[in-house]
Amino acid sequence: MIGIVILNYKHFDDTCWCVEQLLQQISPYDMIYVVDNDSQDLSYEKLTEKYTGQVQIKVLQSGKNGGFSFGNNVGFKEAIKDGCEFLLCTNNDVKFYPNCIAELEKALINNSEVAVVGPKIYTKDGDLQKCNKAELTPFRFLMHHKPFVIMDIFGVNKRYSLLKYDFDKPLIFTGMVAGCCFMIRSCVLQEIGYLDEGTFLYHEEDILAAQLKKCKWKTMVEPAAEIIHYGSGTIGNISPFTRYCTFSSGLYYLWHYTSIGKCGMKFMSCWIVGMFRIMSLKNNDYKQYAGKIKDEVKQLLTSAKRSDNE
Repeated sequence: MIGIVILNYKHFDDTCWCVEQLLQQISPYDMIYVVDNDSQDLSYEKLTEKYTGQVQIKVLQSGKNGGFSFGNNVGFKEAIKDGCEFLLCTNNDVKFYPNCIAELEKALINNSEVAVVGPKIYTKDGDLQKCNKAELTPFRFLMHHKPFVIMDIFGVNKRYSLLKYDFDKPLIFTGMVAGCCFMIRSCVLQEIGYLDEGTFLYHEEDILAAQLKKCKWKTMVEPAAEIIHYGSGTIGNISPFTRYCTFSSGLYYLWHYTSIGKCGMKFMSCWIVGMFRIMSLKNNDYKQYAGKIKDEVKQLLTSAKRSDNE
């Protein structure tokens, strides 16, 4: 039995489009869980009205907009309570090729060492989207952002993003597939304590990769399962807020899931705060986020690393 979780935030039409696709692929025993992440635009009411009486669809309300992990955990917990063995997490801007879900399920059944499997992903223009990730180390984190990315003469980013693979063949690795669509074993999600809700947006895949590695689970790309990912419909264009979330979540990940020390964190803080202050010359909003990053690092450094508590 598969439980499919779709997180909705102010995208009622996209969510309904995604649900209609899924109904064409799933078996009569599978369930769809639509979680409205506190949209505040009557999405929950409209979704509830639309799907009332459909036994394979449950509409849930998160109660607050706690971010990607928080919202998806609401659906995951309900699906596990209903007895779902496998859980599919998907964005509502994803188009599924025929038999995609069946191929993902088959990959988990046939590979006992694999906890998470993701499909082959195409962009809306038909290009291959290589967004799977290996382990994110502090050095890779630096080299993934400006200005260090310009100095990446050793191909650090290519190895982190697995760019040297064409994904025409199944790939089993240590890391995480794209967060826009993946299937995970329910037992594994319970083993790791669900998605870490310490971040609001971004780096969820890196955190999940670290959780899986700690429990000695592998991740897989199954190219027989294919989707089109139309883009970040629920996030929008890069803004000071989304850029702040990127670095805030990244720092949370580095502190709790890598071996970085206090000196390394202070260096990261100085670099990010300095970068934000430079960008504030064009957009003053970056000034307040520079202060928030500084405060967050201070709080992280006074908290115990997650590994110290386990």
